[in-house]
Amino acid sequence: MKTTNGNNLEALIHLLSSISENYNMEENADLKTKLQNEGFDFERATHNTVNAIKKLQLKIEAQLTESEMQASKNLANRAVEFVEKLLSNSNFSFLEFARSENLVLQNRNLENLTPADIKKTLIKYYTLKFIEEKGKRENEL
Repeated sequence: MKTTNGNNLEALIHLLSSISENYNMEENADLKTKLQNEGFDFERATHNTVNAIKKLQLKIEAQLTESEMQASKNLANRAVEFVEKLLSNSNFSFLEFARSENLVLQNRNLENLTPADIKKTLIKYYTLKFIEEKGKRENEL
């Protein structure tokens, strides 16, 4: 699940990862010498900066994950509502639905599924379908 804000967060995570992974003391030897001559503790500052970047990266990843989880919950709730409406329709047939949607189910004997099994299966199906649709819409942006 990606929002504009999510894309910005992912770009920042990528930047922070790149900085922390590509940090090379050898390339900065001249700068290090100059700063040390001025009394600047380059090693300590570098260590503190890299640690701060890593902490920020973890915090951003946690926020992004929380945002994605909340969006998934909203889609799951939407699926539950959709399935309840679908099942309340007297013309609904799970067997016809499974055939028309080409559902691959573990239980080959669909006639033996309980109403609770059918509801659970439909909720999973529509939750995944809604997540997929949302992903497609976001990729089009």
